[in-house]
Amino acid sequence: MAIWGTAQTRQQQLGHSPRFSVALGYLEKVQTPGTPEHQRVVAVPAGEMNRVDLAAGVFALEQAYIGKPRTERRFEAHNRPIDLPAIVVGPERMDVTARDDSTINENKLVDSDGCS
Repeated sequence: MAIWGTAQTRQQQLGHSPRFSVALGYLEKVQTPGTPEHQRVVAVPAGEMNRVDLAAGVFALEQAYIGKPRTERRFEAHNRPIDLPAIVVGPERMDVTARDDSTINENKLVDSDGCS
């Protein structure tokens, strides 16, 4: 599952949860130029990903990649972990649909750190 919205909307909807508070605090730092979190994310080479353990079992996957053409993109769905996607540098388009409106074409399992 992915949770979308502005930082303010996410805070209003999720800020009461200790684990989401950890994640939202991290997202605020990572999107603030000059913070160590922001500097670390923008330094990730394209094609690489780093797992950062935060607190309370919350982790971040800091990654850099070059988006694929629309004809090569696929939807993803999962129950856990819950994503709070954030684009730090550059544009990206993300399409969203209800899981019930989708058909599974590939069932790919990922390990507990969110990496395949």
